[in-house]
Amino acid sequence: MWTALYTDGDKLLQFDAEGNERLFSGIDQGRLHKFIVSTPYKEIIVNIKDGLIKVNGIKFDFGFGEDKDYRLIYFRRVRRTLGNDVPNIKEHVGWQTTVQGSQGSVNVKRIFGIEPDKVTIQCD
Repeated sequence: MWTALYTDGDKLLQFDAEGNERLFSGIDQGRLHKFIVSTPYKEIIVNIKDGLIKVNGIKFDFGFGEDKDYRLIYFRRVRRTLGNDVPNIKEHVGWQTTVQGSQGSVNVKRIFGIEPDKVTIQCD
């Protein structure tokens, strides 16, 4: 389940009070401050203002600072095995930004994959 926290203190929950799911596209990216993904096993908080990512309270700072334009990344992959009614759901959350490198502008991504028994980090 995800929660979007806005700079003005408002928040948007993935599910409303009646249990209806809101779409990721309904998040106001311009006001977004933090994005939280909570599973029974993990909680990942992505701070869109400074790029800091926390996994169960452990901080991951990738050193690009607050002057960057971080853009939220979130998606789910659902895998089903024939004969098994329980899907394998892997959620991915992180950000992308553009930094200046020696060869010009470079798109940089930090994506965390969340599974029951582990968290993987993809650095592009």
